[in-house]
Amino acid sequence: MDGYTSSALFYNYLKDNIPGDYIIDYHVPEGKEHGLATIMNLFPLDNRSCDLIVLPDSASNDYKQHEILRKAGYDILILDHHEAPHYSENAVVINNQLSKNYINKSLSGVGIVWKFFQYWEMKEDLEKPSFQYTDLVALG
Repeated sequence: MDGYTSSALFYNYLKDNIPGDYIIDYHVPEGKEHGLATIMNLFPLDNRSCDLIVLPDSASNDYKQHEILRKAGYDILILDHHEAPHYSENAVVINNQLSKNYINKSLSGVGIVWKFFQYWEMKEDLEKPSFQYTDLVALG
């Protein structure tokens, strides 16, 4: 449930609150799959197919895949809560488990996505549209 709500929150927030001419493509796994290894075939290495790969609730420790995709020109944003030994050198990783300064280690993946948008709203001095998604956060 956490993976679904994390992805749904990210998708809905962008569509509802970020104006622009962009395309969001997403992959919903058929089973209980985790991380980049299961979807590497979606990203051609010889002809970059997107500007940004966003991985909610997964992939903090897929270091090999981060490196491969970064060398192919992809930018990667990971919003996750799973344990990992260290931050990636080839992806932007926001993970409450890796931060010494973030005390809530119980936050779920959807909670990380929600906090990401709350921080963005604060930095951009925006209203708080993130609060309309508390149902997804509670479910996750």
